[in-house]
Amino acid sequence: MLTFFSKILVAYDGSELAEKALKTALKLAMQDKHIELHIVFVVKPMPRLDKMEVETRRVWDLRKVRAQRMLEDVKASVEGMGNQVIVSALEGQPGTKLVEYAAHTGIDLIVMGCRGLSGLKELFLGSVSHYVVQHSRVPAFIVK
Repeated sequence: MLTFFSKILVAYDGSELAEKALKTALKLAMQDKHIELHIVFVVKPMPRLDKMEVETRRVWDLRKVRAQRMLEDVKASVEGMGNQVIVSALEGQPGTKLVEYAAHTGIDLIVMGCRGLSGLKELFLGSVSHYVVQHSRVPAFIVK
């Protein structure tokens, strides 16, 4: 089957929208067994609190362990699909890390959920999906 994409990145954080994005990416990837599926979770950095540094580090470590377990569960759930599946846990600002990962690994489609931020909320808070759409050099498929 002729497909346009050979490497698909799905941004995953365990949320309902991330689950929908994963299902969409799986449907796209299953068109051809040669399509690689990259499932990426980005652990956002925590603010450094000098007086609570030990507790902050403990919370940070727990977040990383949670991300790794979540990715292991997701990889196990898609193991039988026949495509190559690569899971990665990254640390940093999610939008930036997703765009960098896509550029460095030759991703040609990014699939992710939309948080639904709009208007003033988006102006002040920003949005990972908005950042990716604006900065990625490859198409982004935003799932609602």
